[in-house]
Amino acid sequence: MFPNTENQANPYFDAIHGLLEYQFATQKTIWLMFITTLFKPSVINNELMQKLCMPTRDNCNKYPAFTEKMATIVPVLSLQHDTFNVNLEGLSDDQIIRLFGIALGKWLLSLGQSPSPKWTVKMRPSFQYTINKEKGAVMHSLAFEMRPNFAPPTDASGMSGLEFPPPVFPTEAESAIRLVDYVAKMVDVDVKLAGDAALRGKLLDEAADLMASAGYGREKYVKWVNDGENIPHI
Repeated sequence: MFPNTENQANPYFDAIHGLLEYQFATQKTIWLMFITTLFKPSVINNELMQKLCMPTRDNCNKYPAFTEKMATIVPVLSLQHDTFNVNLEGLSDDQIIRLFGIALGKWLLSLGQSPSPKWTVKMRPSFQYTINKEKGAVMHSLAFEMRPNFAPPTDASGMSGLEFPPPVFPTEAESAIRLVDYVAKMVDVDVKLAGDAALRGKLLDEAADLMASAGYGREKYVKWVNDGENIPHI
């Protein structure tokens, strides 16, 4: 889903849009959506990235508190460009990676605000990890909670004596600010495993057992991991 110059990202956005249309029409309870996608800042498609960042820029224009929160991720001047929704020039790879997470989440949030009833989109704890360090290829593993904004029926005539407290749903601004907080706290799996040898060993053993059960060579897999998990074609 990363806007890039190597492959078409639009069909994946079509797929997510279609999935949300189906879910919003048929689902009446909270549900989770998981998106795992590759990100390579070196081949970013600026035109498509600008489209993806449109909801983010709209919120910056409407909500000063959101702009203030975004300034913890990217320089505030990049959010105030006259031509671009977000000026990518001068941003580091890490800033662009986190900007993508926010822009994708904000795109989902804008879709959730458009139907009736509206849906609250809340990012859940998410992760990133390196696929190819030389090419800056990073995998995003993102989780989003979708909550329908249903309200109870109200009897304006007074024939019914029942009264139900109106539900309180997060505003668009509140949801957007919370999204930035979650992206800022996104866990870098490589850093976490590098600092926890016991956890790394446990996960390596579990993954090696899983690979062996599928018919792959366990020792070769362990060697590949210990050698840096290099994938030349990425």
